[in-house]
Amino acid sequence: VDREGQPIFRKRLLDAYNRACAVTDCAIAELLEAAHIIPYSGAQHCKAMHGILLRTDIHTLFDKGLLWIDQNFRVSLDPGLLNSEYGHLQGKLMRLPEARMDRPLKAHLAYHCALFVNKL
Repeated sequence: VDREGQPIFRKRLLDAYNRACAVTDCAIAELLEAAHIIPYSGAQHCKAMHGILLRTDIHTLFDKGLLWIDQNFRVSLDPGLLNSEYGHLQGKLMRLPEARMDRPLKAHLAYHCALFVNKL
């Protein structure tokens, strides 16, 4: 799917997160994706505050609700992942952009958490 504004959104997140995954610190640009915190709803959501820069596998876990980030910017995992290679991420504080205006909106993080946490 070619999303309007996606290249701009990715560039903004790469800049905001200093070209490293917010969860793993991976700095391999080819493995980094611009993840929308709430479902994509058009080019108006191209500001960095609407997303998080994530490594591809972390992005997949995030989109499937197997990993989420709470309003205190701490990573949580689905219980089924706690004893996996991702277990060390449980409770980790995500890297935040230096610019406050680029930090993820707490309301978006709460929305994303609510989508999945209530299903556990």
